[in-house]
Amino acid sequence: MLSGVERGKSIDEHLQALWRRLSGYREKIILLPEDMHRSVPCVGHFASHFNKVQISSGHFATAAYYCVNLDCDFYFDDDFGHEDEGTPYWSW
Repeated sequence: MLSGVERGKSIDEHLQALWRRLSGYREKIILLPEDMHRSVPCVGHFASHFNKVQISSGHFATAAYYCVNLDCDFYFDDDFGHEDEGTPYWSW
């Protein structure tokens, strides 16, 4: 389920909108089998590793309320400023 918030807005805004959309489904969500890996994927794309990300602590409490995990994947276009002649940082 998408948050309904336009791309480029803060993760906080996306999560707030998502919790509102899920509010009527809590009982059904917590009854889902554990092997369904209930999670909320949060993906962020940033121009630089200097960009800041903040997730309010209340979102972790809300995720626990819904019995879901927050799965955050962040991508940085500058490869942390450490790319060595076409060799990405993850292969050092």
